[in-house]
Amino acid sequence: DSTYYKEAEQKFLQAVAEDSSSEQAYFHLGRTRSQLQDFRSALKDFSRTIELNPANSEAYFNRSIIYTQLDEKLEALADLNSSIELSSDNADAFFNRAYLRAEMNDYDGALADYNQAVDLNPTNPKTYVNRGNIKGLLKDHKGAVEDFTKSLEFDSLNAQAYLNRANDRILMEDYDGAVKDFSE
Repeated sequence: DSTYYKEAEQKFLQAVAEDSSSEQAYFHLGRTRSQLQDFRSALKDFSRTIELNPANSEAYFNRSIIYTQLDEKLEALADLNSSIELSSDNADAFFNRAYLRAEMNDYDGALADYNQAVDLNPTNPKTYVNRGNIKGLLKDHKGAVEDFTKSLEFDSLNAQAYLNRANDRILMEDYDGAVKDFSE
């Protein structure tokens, strides 16, 4: 609800006016503005947060999302690298960096990051689907099928996992398995 976020934005603006060194106020102002899709302002807020505390991994992570929204992939990648360097246990940062690397055709890098995301959060079905897609692109169709199957253990209604698994099964000449997946 934009009314809620507009009110929150006003409160955080007041907070930064009262204390321009409040890292948390700038951080939450950035989060609020990102919800309002005011990406340029959010970018400035996260940048100010980082100025105030260069060790704030969440600020880098959130700014990377804004850079991605603005289609500034290299900046987003740099911020994800910083976020991961500061907090190497953030599965979402590895997931986002993997996705970004895949968009930039760095499939080996994407696979490494999806592997790390799975290690950190082994129950996220989206990670298995995306990693399966990368394995398929790298011609590891057996590994792709395994990942799509694992994803379905956590989300049995994921049509994309069934479709992708069927496609990789076709490439493995497992036509019976593919037909079964297409009918799910």
